[in-house]
Amino acid sequence: MVLIIVSLLITIDLFSHVGKHITFDAHIHMTTMAQYATAIKDGEFPVTWTNNFANYGLPLPIFAHQLSAYLGALLILLGFSVVAAYNCLMFLAVFLSALSFYCFLRKYANSNQSLFLTLLMSLFPYRIHNIYIRGALPEMIASIFYPLILLGIYQFNVEKKKFALVPLLFSIFFLAISHPMMLFIFLLPAVIYFFLTLDKKNIKIKLFFTSSAVVLALLMATFYLLPLVTEIKYFYQGREQVLINQEEFLNFNNFFTHQWPYFYAHPGPRGNFLQFGLIELVIVILGVVVICVELIKRKFKNFHDYLVKNKLMIGLLLVIILAIFLMSKISQVIYSTVPGFANLQYPWRFLVWVQLFIPLLFFFILQKLKLLNNSYLQIFFICMLLFIRVPQLYGKNYTQIPEDKFYFNQANLHSQNFNTVWSANSLSYPVREIQAELIEGDAQLSIIEVKNASRRYHLIANGPVRLIDYTFYFPGWQVLANGEKVAIEFQDSDYRGLITYRLEKGEYDLELFYQASTIRRISQALALLAYPLFFLWLYYLAKKDIFKNLKKD
Repeated sequence: MVLIIVSLLITIDLFSHVGKHITFDAHIHMTTMAQYATAIKDGEFPVTWTNNFANYGLPLPIFAHQLSAYLGALLILLGFSVVAAYNCLMFLAVFLSALSFYCFLRKYANSNQSLFLTLLMSLFPYRIHNIYIRGALPEMIASIFYPLILLGIYQFNVEKKKFALVPLLFSIFFLAISHPMMLFIFLLPAVIYFFLTLDKKNIKIKLFFTSSAVVLALLMATFYLLPLVTEIKYFYQGREQVLINQEEFLNFNNFFTHQWPYFYAHPGPRGNFLQFGLIELVIVILGVVVICVELIKRKFKNFHDYLVKNKLMIGLLLVIILAIFLMSKISQVIYSTVPGFANLQYPWRFLVWVQLFIPLLFFFILQKLKLLNNSYLQIFFICMLLFIRVPQLYGKNYTQIPEDKFYFNQANLHSQNFNTVWSANSLSYPVREIQAELIEGDAQLSIIEVKNASRRYHLIANGPVRLIDYTFYFPGWQVLANGEKVAIEFQDSDYRGLITYRLEKGEYDLELFYQASTIRRISQALALLAYPLFFLWLYYLAKKDIFKNLKKD
């Protein structure tokens, strides 16, 4: 109940206004949800095409965040408005991420301490920024699964519960389809935590089954991950060599200020100023001081024993320091040399490490500094935290948006970089009045049916003709005339990137439809293959006596 109240406190501003507030990305995710709802209404599942996005349609599902899109579409189909569906998902993300983090903390702390530390995580500046400034719904949904991954690792390594690998597997899967970039970012701290909690018994067995759970989870997500990696080459984004934004590293002010700029532009979102959190920085410094003082008191004797005894606290501190390094300009060489880092776009994404590990680090500090570990000081800390952070729980410039604005967009809201390389900016094309028309020759064209990813026309051509379908071509589109395949042209400079095709004199029943490309069919087959493999893996996990050695002595 406390977590529900806290989550309502954090998100109540979303529900107390009519319309939506202006953010950087919320309108993109709302539109994606609406486009998915339209496709599902047309009987398309899984969704592979969005006909009313970027003017003439695009395969948005290649790069759209899957879990938030499908969940939002489900709420819309149940009768929610687009804005209401978005707001409800944001509340659920805030609540469920707090709940999962609380469940993880309970492995270390008592209920009161866990609530206290969960509040610290929930009011972390980056989370507030994601809700009210960035509008980063997929990242907020992804935050549900970070603690669940850590919880699964703890239950497997420490509590020796072999079936903890099952929720671990599905947490990785859902994180992958929520936000694959955040899966990449969270991989390193999860691996570090795994080895920090690993004992020397049955290491090979634990490594084998944990790694196999990770592989199965990624295999289940190949329906999304494989096309994302392989078909991004068809978009301008895929031609970029280095995607890291050099202006988005954190500087001195990001670490030491607690001021939140209001204006970014008018009428734009609030100021896009990322904060590490002054309170959180004090905790990190305190952690360093505590460890240094203890080592000095010991005169650095039995150093190895100290490291072993305090390995988790020291490991958490090192991960946080590494995050600070990766968010600072001095780490630029990492982004230019280490594979994958150049595609992260924003170095401050590593704040997700900080939001999880600082509260846990604070718990270990409280155990060492008994003076701080009392209810009065914790109440004071909570009051100070609420005083600083609660005033920032508001959106800027709430505006009522007509519902139909989410169901058609002339612009590519994901930026021009996500237009296909053979097309121009979608804003440079006129808004279509009809789906198809004759552009050369003499014929009578009748439009029979237009759906999200398919069309049916009837044509009587009095001679050679050329037709256009106002759809941006993408591999997978097919044109059939009386059941026979027709060649598609899409590189004519007069109709750049659009589907055009030619027919001879005659009468035709025309079908145009979008079907999965070869790589998509392969990725879907791999994802389906993962499920029988999962059940075989689960059977092996349950039946083999080899796991009796994982039980507590």
